[in-house]
Amino acid sequence: MSQSDREEVLITNIPDQVLDGQLATTNKPDHWRIIDYTLEEIGPGKALLSNGEPGPLTIRLDVAGHYRVSFVSRYSRLRVKCSDDRCYDVCEPVREGGKKEEWYSAEEVLWREVDLTGQDLIIAGPPSAYLLAIRLVPVEATVDQREVRWPMMFSRDLGAMWTVHNSPDDLFESLEHVPQDSCAKVMIYGCAGGDVCGGPTQIGTTFGETTQHGSSSTAQYTQRFLSNLKQWEQWGVNPIKAMIDYAHDRQWEVYLYIRLGLYGYVAPVDGPRDSKFFAEHPEFRMVGPNGEAVASLSVAYPEVREHLCQFYAELAALGPDGISPCFIRGCPVVLYDPPVVASFQEQYGEDPRQLPESDPRWLDHTAQVVTTFMRQVKEAIGPQCKLGPMMHGTAELNRRFGMDIATWVAEGIVDDLFIMGHEYDQYGDHSEGGPEDLDYQYFEGLAGRENVRMWPMFYLWERFAADPARYCAFLQECLDEGADGYGFWDAAAIPRDRVANIWHLGKEPRPTYEKQDRLLGKYDITTWCGFSFTRYTPIEGW
Repeated sequence: MSQSDREEVLITNIPDQVLDGQLATTNKPDHWRIIDYTLEEIGPGKALLSNGEPGPLTIRLDVAGHYRVSFVSRYSRLRVKCSDDRCYDVCEPVREGGKKEEWYSAEEVLWREVDLTGQDLIIAGPPSAYLLAIRLVPVEATVDQREVRWPMMFSRDLGAMWTVHNSPDDLFESLEHVPQDSCAKVMIYGCAGGDVCGGPTQIGTTFGETTQHGSSSTAQYTQRFLSNLKQWEQWGVNPIKAMIDYAHDRQWEVYLYIRLGLYGYVAPVDGPRDSKFFAEHPEFRMVGPNGEAVASLSVAYPEVREHLCQFYAELAALGPDGISPCFIRGCPVVLYDPPVVASFQEQYGEDPRQLPESDPRWLDHTAQVVTTFMRQVKEAIGPQCKLGPMMHGTAELNRRFGMDIATWVAEGIVDDLFIMGHEYDQYGDHSEGGPEDLDYQYFEGLAGRENVRMWPMFYLWERFAADPARYCAFLQECLDEGADGYGFWDAAAIPRDRVANIWHLGKEPRPTYEKQDRLLGKYDITTWCGFSFTRYTPIEGW
């Protein structure tokens, strides 16, 4: 059936199309409440409100062919999928306008274009989600004919474990944002911090193993994480292995990344994140220049290196394509620790604590320690597993933290470099950088570069949102200069309106950054629950 033979479908009386689900006409816990409404331009209808956790709802569509699907909601975040989909997807609100405007209006937002032949729609909340109408507009199926010339890498962290998992496929929900025809070829999955693992481990500490009680500010997420781990144990599956298998099903390479400094013990990340090894070995913790205690372990100690190498080897045995020590989360990894101070004094006859932190001899000395660690990691994970650290975007910043990138590349210690353009603030904390914080030409000129893939990357935070075209154009310039691909941090977890078409930047003909306009309409509410919602509004009494 061609597009011209099909008509637009607007479903306003949604309960009439429900095949299964818990419905109620009043506020009944864990049910979908039916609400009468009237919208300007659309007219009367019956909406559904998710009260609590009502469970999934199946809505009959009765159409065939490709359609553009959009939802009319009261600015709700809808968790939806078609019946043939593996995972739920999230249709986010656009939210243009002020908060008060949201009380009195609804917005229509594009979800996706999809072949609906033989398919129903399944909605699973989340709590307090309003769905007023569903619009199906017939469209012709299209295929992107552009060539993927440069691949894309993106990271995803353990945030995938913070949502409720009623099915193993719920772990992959955010990854359904990644278009099937995108440039995405490498996913870097954050499975651990320090040696605290988001799955079962015999070497490190499993999340929640030391205690299941965290700080109040993180309690909700902590309990979800712990509940999910128990659920995965009942399923008999390691969630990290499941993520690796999912990535391979999508034809992606997958690296497991490990944040180097997150051993817990400091609120609000203490409690379930507390590392047994960190607790048992205070003698291996880093020490500042004035003797101050630092909440991380030093790789200057052979025992720490051996422990971490065993942990990384355990992760490598799960079958990822690579391991990625995440130096952009947890630097430094060596400081003025007693064995480092002693070896420096033996070599130079001076106390490094009395020298500037930027003393070249001190920087070279700490770099030897970190390079020893990286050589041992490479050996531990084996030749079948790649080593690709995430690192800082300039030679100066890497050198500051003992990272001798030139040696790593020249010796073939690393297979990939994931190069983040970021900076550090006055508190020593990482913060979003710009193109000026990524000196790609330095990396391109390294001896041995031809044996290492280079991936310049950025965050998708506020500075990116202020001028996304500048960031995307810079990455494309890096591709012209020889970069093997490009990347973004947490791209699958960022609202898609900001992500826009970054998934396709490596195609030819080359696109520029372009946001899709998902807002298809705004409609004033004239009646709600049978009462006026214009001049004589019940909200006045709130």
